[in-house]
Amino acid sequence: MRRAGSLLITLALIAALAVPMLLGGRDALATAWNFPLPNLAALTLLTMCGWLSKAQKLRVLLRQIGAQLTFWRALGISLATDFAFMATPAGAGGYPANIHLLKRAGVSTSSSAAAVVADQLLDLLFFAAAIPLSLLALLSTDLPTGLRATALGIITLLIVMSMVIALLRHRFWRWIFARDRISPRNTWWHRRQRELLSFLHSMRLQGRTLTHANAGFYSKLALFTALQWLTRYGALWLVLLLLGYPLPFAYALLLQALILHAAQWTGVPSGAGGAELGLAAALASWAPASSIATTLLLWRYATLYLGLAAGGMAWLMLVTQRRQHQCQGS
Repeated sequence: MRRAGSLLITLALIAALAVPMLLGGRDALATAWNFPLPNLAALTLLTMCGWLSKAQKLRVLLRQIGAQLTFWRALGISLATDFAFMATPAGAGGYPANIHLLKRAGVSTSSSAAAVVADQLLDLLFFAAAIPLSLLALLSTDLPTGLRATALGIITLLIVMSMVIALLRHRFWRWIFARDRISPRNTWWHRRQRELLSFLHSMRLQGRTLTHANAGFYSKLALFTALQWLTRYGALWLVLLLLGYPLPFAYALLLQALILHAAQWTGVPSGAGGAELGLAAALASWAPASSIATTLLLWRYATLYLGLAAGGMAWLMLVTQRRQHQCQGS
């Protein structure tokens, strides 16, 4: 598993580097390498602001359901979870890694799962609001027809899927928990059903705690969720601005929201390669190929390379702390 993880990360790094090198060659790499230090510091600080916001959002969620984490522990778990998202195809390793790390920090399984689900719902709500608002902000600009149609199509698909899930959820759960539908004489399956029912009941109680919170709690979550994603998607906008090719922020957000999520389905971790191709095509009318290549290199510095480095270090520190506690306990 460790060797497979290393191969996947290597594949992502190569794919993320290949497209900019094909577009701009060594000149793009040299320009990115010689990027002014104050500009690089601004890009790094923007990325770190996203990290801090996500960690604080996790703390707010856990505090509401009665679980306490220090800020630095929450930051370490958040960074390590991001590492799992970036290093696995379609980010599939992120959610189990998050629950696993929270459990190791002393948070119950149900509380961990409730926090992870709530975190994902907050992200979905952000994009459900951000994509239409971005489209509205760009109505007065020359937004490509194809991109507008794609965005509207995705919004429509999300609405339809949400309606289908809402209509069929009770039928699905009745089918899962019906004793006569799946292995009626299998005692192991019935035992698993009871355990799952108990777990879901506990999660429902945690969910009620979250949904019956005060306005201050929701305001904090909205603030930290917005900061997390605006800073992450602001990296592309900032790089283009510093290179002298200002792009409407709404357009930068919309491009990344659509292209990055589509690129995840290529199976390459972090959508590497596919995301670069999509962004290069979308930005072709804003900047020359060499500048786009430099932009992609610096954008990946903020959204991939820094995250992998910080997340890998956080994961190593969390594992080391765990082993030290086990040694002291023995």
